[in-house]
Amino acid sequence: MKTILVTGVNGFVGRHLVRELLGNNHRVIGIGGPGPSPDAALVQSIDHYVTCNFTDAAEVSKLDFHDVDAIIHLAGLASIQRSFAEPARFIGDNGAIAINLFEALTHQNVQPRVIVISSGGVYAADQPMPINESGTTTTSSPYVVSKLLTEDICSYYRSRVQDAIIVRPFNHIGPGQGPGFLLPDLAAQIVEATGADKELVVGNLKTKRDYTDVRDVARAYRLLATAPQLNSTLYNVCSGKSVAGEQILQLLLEQLAPGKKPAVKVDKTRFRPTDAPEIAGNSSRLQQELGWRPAIGLEQTVKDFIASLGATTI
Repeated sequence: MKTILVTGVNGFVGRHLVRELLGNNHRVIGIGGPGPSPDAALVQSIDHYVTCNFTDAAEVSKLDFHDVDAIIHLAGLASIQRSFAEPARFIGDNGAIAINLFEALTHQNVQPRVIVISSGGVYAADQPMPINESGTTTTSSPYVVSKLLTEDICSYYRSRVQDAIIVRPFNHIGPGQGPGFLLPDLAAQIVEATGADKELVVGNLKTKRDYTDVRDVARAYRLLATAPQLNSTLYNVCSGKSVAGEQILQLLLEQLAPGKKPAVKVDKTRFRPTDAPEIAGNSSRLQQELGWRPAIGLEQTVKDFIASLGATTI
């Protein structure tokens, strides 16, 4: 049994990660940010819960990191779209959060393994697919800039003897995902449109992305946090294949509105000029080293997402 500390534990990935860690008999300490009350069931399920504003160095310095075997660092701002409107906040806060965490560890003279969650979005699209860890990176949004900054911060503290691992997950979806992402936003539109005979208004669904079930992603994080030894400091987490948004829409329609074909309107104002036509990642390093493979197919992911909403067919 290991003691794993999870920052950003109240988020979409955090909830699945807690279940994954507890299911494998690990002790879990969860840290959530200030704001809405944390999920009571989640708090009761873990060994200890703490509220902390990670952008406040003084608050972070008061946390006790002794006797922690690993930290899975999920905390941070995570919307590409919102980052364009708030570049200073995304770059400043995400950088400060990482610095404050590593400074606290350094001052307490502890070296737990720190799994720092970056993003597959840092990769440039104009290169051969699927992209492995040596792929070219880009600065396509303030969010991506903040993630590359976080990676540099991680590398700096690794040079100061911290055991810091960078993980680049590609798109992940699944049960409990909230608004602002493709799967939940399309599902909400379908429920509303088919019930009121409205058309669906969508962005560019021809773009193809690499989608992995969030539960498979959580399993990858657990394996990286608990492995006795790792041979690298950078890992992709992805399925290795790309899927068009149109396919996601079709799977949702089959399950939420069988036999119905609501009209679909493409709104070009929703297109982003930086959107690449296709992105796919290569996770062979993770697969070969730790035996990880995506286990949950896209159709099952969509079914489980709908079930998590308590949605019924129309």
